[in-house]
Formats: sequence, C-alpha cells, structure tokens
Amino acid sequence: MGIMTTDCNLTDLIGDYSSAYDIRVQLLSGGSVSNWTVVQRFYPKNSKLHPPSFTILAISSKLVVNIHTKPIMKKLFPFGMTYTIFLDDKEEDNKTTIAELRDNRMKDEGTKTFDSLHWGRQYCVRLRAQGNGALAISNVSHSQCLRLPKQEWYIIATLSSLGLIVVLAVLLTVICCFLTHPEKTPVSLGKEGSCSGTCQTFMR
Repeated sequence: MGIMTTDCNLTDLIGDYSSAYDIRVQLLSGGSVSNWTVVQRFYPKNSKLHPPSFTILAISSKLVVNIHTKPIMKKLFPFGMTYTIFLDDKEEDNKTTIAELRDNRMKDEGTKTFDSLHWGRQYCVRLRAQGNGALAISNVSHSQCLRLPKQEWYIIATLSSLGLIVVLAVLLTVICCFLTHPEKTPVSLGKEGSCSGTCQTFMR
C-alpha cells in the first residue's frame, strides 16, 4: 500500500492476530526508488501495549475506577486482560494500595471500587495493563487524582436532596387537588372526601 506519511496503520490488513507478519518498506521520491528494507517479523499479540484509559469517580467514602477497553483487545488477547491498579493516598506518606482486575469475560468496561477510604483526602490512581497468556505489558499510566468530599458536606448535600424531594411531593399534591377538574363524588363520601377522591382519580 502507498502512503504519504512516515507512519502507517496496518490494522485493517491483519486478519489473524495469532499469526506472524513480515513487513518491509520502500521509498519512492520523484523518479527514484529505494531498495526494500530488511524484512521485520512481528506478532500482533506481542505488540507493545499503551497504558489503558480510565476515569475515576468519588461516591461518599468510595472511589470507583472505570477502565475503558478497545474492541481490538478482544482479538489480540482472547483470554482477557489483567489490569493492575495503583491507588496512592497522598496524605499518608504516599501509601499505595495495589489491586488487580481480571477481565476474563471481555466486557467493554471493567470497574473496581475502593471502599472505606478517608473523607476529605486526596487519592491518585495509576493503571497498568497486561494480556493474559501473552508477554505484552504496558507502562504505568499517568496519575488521575481527586479529593473525596468531607463528610459533613456529604451529609448536608444528602439532606438537601431529601428536602427537595419532599417539597416536590407537596407541590404535586397541591396541583392534584386544586388544578384538576373535580369529578362527581358519591354522596356517601360527603364534602370532606371531594379533594381526596379527585386526587385518587387523577393519579391512576
């Protein structure tokens, strides 16, 4: 295939990711043609891995790590991937907790949750990927950091959300009773039951 740049993506030309492929390059410049380079053989499954991409999320005293995988990984590593997760506590002498996540089922996204962390502390996450049954292993990724919320702020936010839900429920009840057209109420219910009867009919 002919290209005009100094790099070439051969992904679409690879049919069997467990086979070996030979590559050679030739330069065309004007009317001049170079000799072919020495053949280089490579195995796709032994190619160099890039550090995995991921996102982190703080939920109360928990930190959730979502690892994003690429569809090509399923072809390169049929036995799945193993992700090594490094959790650095920046406020306790850089204490590091190491965990592994094995993606044997080849899901599109792997999730790891770290529980019982300290409120208000800053944590950083780094990742490394390795193919199961293969020699390929990536470098450790750059750190992503966040600070967990302080406990009192989390409680205030939770109570505020509950209060908002109660206010909305009261407003819906008022709208139900006063803004809908009242329907005829059986005589046995009397006047006191008119609003309740209308609300029940409206909510069905």
